[in-house]
This record gives sequence, structure tokens and C-alpha cells, in this order.
Amino acid sequence: MRDPGNSVQTAYNLGNASGGYNFNFTNEFVGSSDPNDYYRFTLSNSSNFSVTLSGLGADADLQLLDGFGNVIQSSIRSGTANDSISSNLSAGTYYARVYPFGGSNTSYNIGFTGSGAGIDPGNTFGTAFDLGEFGSNISRFQNDFVGSSDQFDYYQFSVSEGGNYKVQINNLAADADLTLYRGNQSFLGSSINSGTTPDSITTSLTPDIYYARVSSFAGNNTNYTVSVAAV
Repeated sequence: MRDPGNSVQTAYNLGNASGGYNFNFTNEFVGSSDPNDYYRFTLSNSSNFSVTLSGLGADADLQLLDGFGNVIQSSIRSGTANDSISSNLSAGTYYARVYPFGGSNTSYNIGFTGSGAGIDPGNTFGTAFDLGEFGSNISRFQNDFVGSSDQFDYYQFSVSEGGNYKVQINNLAADADLTLYRGNQSFLGSSINSGTTPDSITTSLTPDIYYARVSSFAGNNTNYTVSVAAV
């Protein structure tokens, strides 16, 4: 994956973090040669949001910033102890900043989770819900619903590093199906397993924009979890 940006202007895009949300990165790095990693996310509704910094080899710290780059909250635990921030956030744009203490070099893992009122993913390519940017060592999970009153959910995501990726829907209560499209909206693949069997598509993707469509089979109502991960 590309290095998370060193400023709010070049922050890594986590997409829309509304609703039931989980986004994880592993084996990132900050140090004397890379003193800041910024991550950007948006909320369409208020959310109970948390971010956790773990897997440290040396001391690094964590900040939560508002859309103007002002610090809302910090976690500055010493040594290799995990840093974490939890807050009830209103709709808007936010940033998380990871930075080393005293210029120490360290790899780290970072996880973002949210719970609260979601928004309905769009029913067309043009209104697709933004899942964010993906590269190696990244995974995201999002919870939502399709059924007789909302037959299609469209998701958009970008790939910054070519490789194999898995798109999946699971935790189904009724039959739903999955289709993957390229950024030009051309068909790339589908999974139409029957019943509550998870549907998944694993394929090699190049850097580009992609769309995933979750569709209710015969108007069945079901919650689901959609995930994207490098594999």
C-alpha cells in the first residue's frame, strides 16, 4: 500500500465510517524518516468511534483531529503500550495522526471501529457508499441491509496497490448475492450462492476504482456484513 500521507492534505482515505464499521491496517511504520502518518475518514451521522494503535516496537503516539486539523483528543502512553482514543463524534470529516516519540522507528498496527446510525448505501453507481482505499495488509468490514424496500446496495472502493483481493458478504439471514465491477462499470465477477451461504469474489485487482453491488434475492430481507481485504 502507499504510505499514509504526512499531512492532512495527503491523508490516507478510510472512506465513510458511518454505521457498523471496522477498518484494520497492519505493519505500518513511523520514524525519523517518516515522522507522521495521517488517516482521513468521514461520518454522515454521529458515531461512537474508536481508534487503537498496537503492535509497537518503540514508543509512538496517537491523535484525533477535526476537519480543520485541530486536536480533539490524544493518547501518549509511554513505551510500547497500546494507545487508544474513543469519542462520540458528530457528522463531519476527521483525521487520525500517528507519530513517533523522539523520532523512534517503529512498525505498528492501527484499527478503526465505529457504531451508530448508518446511511443507506446508494442504489446506483453514482451514489455508491465510499469504503475507502485498499492496499496490502488492509481489511474493512461494514454492516448493512437489503430487502424488498432496498434491493441493491452499491459500494465504491479504490485500490492503490495491485494484488489479490477478496470481497465478501456474510452473516446473512436470507439469500443475497454479490457482483464486482471495474471503475468503468464493466462486469468483473459475481457470486450467487443460495440461501445464507456467504458469497465471495477473490481476484487480482490493479490500481483503480471498483464497485461492489449487494443485491437481495427475490426481495428477501436480510442484514449482512460486506468486507474487502487484501489476501
